[in-house]
This record gives sequence, C-alpha cells and structure tokens, in this order.
Amino acid sequence: MTFDYLKGLNTEQRRAVEYGVNAGEANNVGPLLVIAGAGSGKTKTLAHRAAHLVVNGVDPQRILLLTFSRRAAEEMIRRVERITRAALGAGDIDLSWAGTFHAVGARLLREFANRIGLKPSFTILDRSDAPRAWTIEEGGAFSHKGYLPHLDLTKAQIIQRGLDLGVDYALTSSCYDPGPDGRPCGACDSCQLRAKGFADIGVSDPLLAKFGMA
Repeated sequence: MTFDYLKGLNTEQRRAVEYGVNAGEANNVGPLLVIAGAGSGKTKTLAHRAAHLVVNGVDPQRILLLTFSRRAAEEMIRRVERITRAALGAGDIDLSWAGTFHAVGARLLREFANRIGLKPSFTILDRSDAPRAWTIEEGGAFSHKGYLPHLDLTKAQIIQRGLDLGVDYALTSSCYDPGPDGRPCGACDSCQLRAKGFADIGVSDPLLAKFGMA
C-alpha cells in the first residue's frame, strides 16, 4: 500500500497520524493526546489521521470527529474525504459522526430522547432567544411565556451561578406569607433566605423586581 498521501506532513504530524496504526490494521488503536499550538497544522493532522484510519480498515461511521464551528467541521470533512479518495480511489465516505460539538450533541439527544424524558422534537434556543423565553409566575417560579427586561442574565445563567456558589436552593424559595397578588412579605425566613441567595450571586431578585421592590 502506498503512503504518498502522507508525504505533505512534517515529522511530528506524521508521527501523530501513524500512531498505533499498522498497514491494513487500525481497529485496536489506543488513545492519543496531541497538544499543539496555533499554526502547527492541527486541522491538517486531524484530517490525515482520520483518513489514515479509514484507509487502514476503520469503519468511517465509527469515527467521532468534532470541532467548534460549522465551517471548520465542513472543512474537516472535505479534507478527510479528499485524502481518502486520493488514497483509495473511492468515492465519498460516510462520516456520519463528524460535525460540531453542538450538532452531534443534539443528534445524540434526539436519538436517545425517550430514555432521558425528552421528546425527540424538542427545540433548542440560541443565546438571542433565551432572554425572551422566561418570565416569572406567582411565587417566583420560572416559566417560558415572555421577557424579563430587568434581567441581563437568562434563567439558565442565574441557576448556574447559584449552583456554582452552592446557593441554588435559595433562589426558588417561596414567601411564607405572600399578599393576595403574590407579593412577597420580605420579612419571613424564606424571603430572607431568597434575598441572601440572590445577593450572593450578584443578581437582582426578579420576583422583587416584578413588584417594584428591587
């Protein structure tokens, strides 16, 4: 078998591409960690590594190839297909598990949605959608009905801050003695706990803001 398709690699790149692969056998390759800086040819090396695995017998549908941006993912797939085609003289290969972290993650969630209590038709909100997706119900509960103009953070970011600081339990505390309109008394133990929780994460309490008490 010719290895001409690797001739454009430098010594270190080729070492990473060929690691653990014997001619015609690459199904028992162990893990490999490559640490490389900007401009070192990471994409080139990864594309050649994936192509080299396919050329040596690995099923392309068993290769997980991930990157951050859609453009980078498309370029990665094109390179792998081009190198493999040149080496094998075959047509396009099926890299069904190549793409962005988000796209492959969403695919996995849809594929196994029923096992984790989701519907496969679930919707993913992007960052611009999120601030408009949450509002406050009576008692301080969150629901997805409108927009909170007084909040710079999304509900998810608020909860994450609470989790990071260990005060998430306080953010959903309900007033023991609310008014007829749901206005918190501000004096009971639950209100005090909630106030401290939001103070700890540095965010105004949206329930207080709703009643002009913030």
